Amino acid sequence: MAEFNLIRISKLIKSELLLIILGVLSITIFSIAVISFTKRGKAPPPAQTPWNENIYAGQTTKQELETKLGTPEKIEAIDEGVAYFYPTEDRYRPDKIEISGDTVSIIKEQVLESEKGGLNNYLQKYGTPQAKLYGPFGTIAPGHFWGNNGIIVFGNEHDGTIVEIWYFAPTNLENFLAQNTKLKTEEPRGF
Repeated sequence: MAEFNLIRISKLIKSELLLIILGVLSITIFSIAVISFTKRGKAPPPAQTPWNENIYAGQTTKQELETKLGTPEKIEAIDEGVAYFYPTEDRYRPDKIEISGDTVSIIKEQVLESEKGGLNNYLQKYGTPQAKLYGPFGTIAPGHFWGNNGIIVFGNEHDGTIVEIWYFAPTNLENFLAQNTKLKTEEPRGF
């Protein structure tokens, strides 16, 4: 059996250079194909709905929020962190932004008149809601929940008037209800 030394290895590489290049090339192409196949199988992340065009619940930091909107008119301590209040045209109904840790967790936008359109606009844009939730506005304006898009719209089903819109990181109904215990899936029976 012949011994391999550096001279024999260099002669082998020179004589079989084309085979070695083709081998490396085929391994590279195979690796790229496997990687692209595994990436293609993953579902794309849900399209989250931003507030004010560029503020995302679950992503925007407190510092980014203050840079974009300025200093809030009021800051209040809440169970999970702090709430920032920013003025709207109605001084009695400010927008509330809850911050947990250093990140915006939920945005509760007050809707005045028809500034955000009607409920039908959201039904056309997002389709049938994943759930109808009852909370601060009872049966007058139940919340229409689109968890995959990170939005719940509290609006009247008869005239389409929107009262409030909440923006949050995309989640499923079970997790959302666990974080927002005052919301219920069952219609309230009495006052």
